[in-house]
Amino acid sequence: MWWTSLSSRSNAAIVHVNHAYGVAQISTNQQTNGGQWNSLGQFYFNGLGKVTILAPDAYPTSYCADAVKFVKTKTVPVTAEFTADVTSGIAPLMVSFTDQSSEDGLIVSWNGF
Repeated sequence: MWWTSLSSRSNAAIVHVNHAYGVAQISTNQQTNGGQWNSLGQFYFNGLGKVTILAPDAYPTSYCADAVKFVKTKTVPVTAEFTADVTSGIAPLMVSFTDQSSEDGLIVSWNGF
């Protein structure tokens, strides 16, 4: 997001990023880093998305969203791979899993079946 710096800008402007997995709420200090691109994070949009800046405070507080830039990044394949300390036994069986998946910095949750 790009904004211009002014002393009247909010130091806690709230930006909502609607993405494929929900809504991220991001607080930005618009009194700093004006006149340059400021990253709000990485999000998966799946073709749809929306960025909204909230302006709850009245004058003299001001808010700015001169531009929002989306940069498409390369999709990195993720390979799920787990090891288990026990792989067979009599029920009930306690098993501890270790995640050895590739690109674990991109994995944010797991589902067990």
